[in-house]
Amino acid sequence: METAQMGKIAQVIHSLNPGGAEIIASKLAIALRHLYEFIVIELDGDGPLEDELTRCRIPVKIVGRHSGIDYRAISRLRQLFRAENVVLCHAHQYTPFVYSLLARCCGRFV
Repeated sequence: METAQMGKIAQVIHSLNPGGAEIIASKLAIALRHLYEFIVIELDGDGPLEDELTRCRIPVKIVGRHSGIDYRAISRLRQLFRAENVVLCHAHQYTPFVYSLLARCCGRFV
């Protein structure tokens, strides 16, 4: 089956260290990679689940968020959304949701 050419779906998570949200994000991207184009974006850093995603040719990017409210991380996330042609963002857990929301809706103000 051919991948839709409409843009990418971003799975935004803290990291790829094994945990519930991280496993769901990686398994979902792997299972649906033939139907949709995915990118996994980590706010904080890499983890062991990255190897499986890389083997499946799913790109993984790291924002490099610092502690506290990191306005530069919001800006970097916004730039990634644009550069990677992200049309849908699936954020896992509270912090990735807030950063994704700010990057998508309020990015021009930060």
